[in-house]
Amino acid sequence: MLVTIIIPTYERAGFVETAIESVLTQNHPEIELIVLDDGSTDETPAILERIAERADPERFRWARHDNVGQARTINRGLEMARGELLGYLSSDDYLLPGAVARLVEVATAHPDADVVYPWCDVVDGADRVIDTLEYFEHTLVDALRWNACLVGSGALVRRRYYERIGGWNPDVGLLPDFDWWLRGGEARFVCVPESLAVWRAHDGSLTSTGSAVERTRQQLRVLDDVFARDDLPEDVAAIRRQAYGTMLIANGASLLSPDEDDPRFEIYDRATKHWSVLSRQGAEESVAWLNGQVRKAEHQVRALEVIADQQHHTIEALRRSADEDAERIAQLEAALADARSTEHPVRRRPFWLRAGRRLTPPRLRHHVGVTVHRLRSGG
Repeated sequence: MLVTIIIPTYERAGFVETAIESVLTQNHPEIELIVLDDGSTDETPAILERIAERADPERFRWARHDNVGQARTINRGLEMARGELLGYLSSDDYLLPGAVARLVEVATAHPDADVVYPWCDVVDGADRVIDTLEYFEHTLVDALRWNACLVGSGALVRRRYYERIGGWNPDVGLLPDFDWWLRGGEARFVCVPESLAVWRAHDGSLTSTGSAVERTRQQLRVLDDVFARDDLPEDVAAIRRQAYGTMLIANGASLLSPDEDDPRFEIYDRATKHWSVLSRQGAEESVAWLNGQVRKAEHQVRALEVIADQQHHTIEALRRSADEDAERIAQLEAALADARSTEHPVRRRPFWLRAGRRLTPPRLRHHVGVTVHRLRSGG
């Protein structure tokens, strides 16, 4: 079964190669990886060109376009995809070995499943595992009740899911995946209770960026679209007030604390105990969020220490390289000076012969030269 995975990337030169290699090294034989560069200005295009030179063209394709945003980029990839199972992977996340084969196995065992998705590990900027998200099975009711996206990295959808509901909505660019899963309605989601993917938590990730006001507006738009449906099941319609209330409380924390690092998760401390190992192992609910912020700060400090150490090693490597270059230049200069000192001196004609040549008309120089030669040779 052919699996197409789309990686949209923008200014992710430090992460994108890891994401790509995590797909290309999967042991599932039928994989099509499409990487779309959304107008990066860093080294991303050069990295993609280098990978394309050595990768199987049947397994790896890439293209570049002007910056249009994540949603439109993924939609372009979905249009290009040939697989029966379709997935996307953020360019700062990656798959664990054997992930695709395991997901295909589950999809084959559940032909009625529209979406299969795994648990995932959460790592910091230095690739240290700081949490494991043990998702439960997505339903429209639970996703709305918790105001939470219960499908994370590594998800695969059947082509029929995409053909039925279409691609991502560019108008909700801060939560297009959440909107996509909600639009699936009562589609069958199957959760694979194994960590098969890795979600990287860092300050530059799309999840942690964006205006709190704009996020609230987009989430209101998404909820309005859901509850405006004529065919909404009764159990979904019954939690309308709860869905709006949970969303407004969560986003209200962000609006009241704009300088905090995504305090939306204050409300998730109660909700995520159902699927987050870190939350279950944390402190009491009243201080869980504060402790989480402390842990996050500690992780950021350790990540900065790792980056500083890497930069130190880079500086040392550059210094060694410069010393080696200087030594090679000195060796070349010494060799050149030695070569010059051992050259045979240029033999110059005697002064009287050079003066005579200048005074002799050109038409007679040959005859004079022959005569001089004979005299010098005794001929």
